[in-house]
Amino acid sequence: MRLLSAGFRRGCGIRGEGGPGSNSAYNIGMTVGSRIVEDGEEVDLPSSFSRFGLVWRGKYKWAEACDTPIRRIFQIRYLKGNTAVLSWGLSLSFLPVLQGSRLVYHRTARSARLDVREEPRDFRASFSSPTRFEYINCSEEFFRSSFAKYLIRITPEAVGWFERVRSLEDVEHELERQALNKDWAYRIRSPKPAFVLAFVKASRGDLKTAEQLLLRSVPEGIDPDMPAGLKLSLTRTASQCGSKVLTRLS
Repeated sequence: MRLLSAGFRRGCGIRGEGGPGSNSAYNIGMTVGSRIVEDGEEVDLPSSFSRFGLVWRGKYKWAEACDTPIRRIFQIRYLKGNTAVLSWGLSLSFLPVLQGSRLVYHRTARSARLDVREEPRDFRASFSSPTRFEYINCSEEFFRSSFAKYLIRITPEAVGWFERVRSLEDVEHELERQALNKDWAYRIRSPKPAFVLAFVKASRGDLKTAEQLLLRSVPEGIDPDMPAGLKLSLTRTASQCGSKVLTRLS
C-alpha cells in the first residue's frame, strides 16, 4: 500500500482518536511517539510562532516559557491509522483537573495541558460528517516531510487564533462561542468548554454565573460539592485570582 507524505483520509470522528483506553491505536501512537519526542527537539516551528515563546516541553507539545496563569500550547495529537494532527490553545493554571476524587492543578510549563483548545477546521468538520481532513503521516519513512508540510498548511490558522485570543476577556468569548457551538468536535471535548468557562468567569469575578455554568457542565456522575469540592475550588478561584490572572497575553 502506498503511503503519502501528507495527504487526506476519511475523518474518523470519535472512533478515530487514539489515546489511553483506545486499544491498539494508542499503542501505535506510543511506538511512534518515542521517536517524535526525540525528533521534536530538532523540528523548529515557523518564525511566525517565535513571538509566542513556544518551547519544546516533551510529551508531544510546545508550551510557552513563562511563569504566568495562562500559557499558550501547540501539541501533536495522535489518531488511529498511524496519523496525527496538531492542536493549539491555552493552559489555565487555575483550572482543576478531576483525577478520581482529587483535584489536580497544572501550574508548570511541563505539566501544562490544553484547557482551551482548537484544531484545524477540516479536522473539526470530520466529527460531524464523513469528510476528509489533512493529517501527519507518522510512519518512520515519511514523518519528517509530512510534519513539515502539514505545519506550513495549518500555521496561518493557528497563528490567527493566538493573535485573536490575547486577553482573559478574549478567552471568555472564545469559550462562550465553543460552548454554544453544536458541532460534535466541541460537544465531546474534555474538559467541556462550559466547564472551563465557569472558572474563567470566576477568575473575572462573576461567581454567580460561574456556579450556574459549573452545575450544568460538571462531568456526569460527579457531585460538584463532594468529593472533589469543585464549588469550593470555584469560590477560591474567584477570591484568589482577580489581579493575579494575566489579563493580557504578550
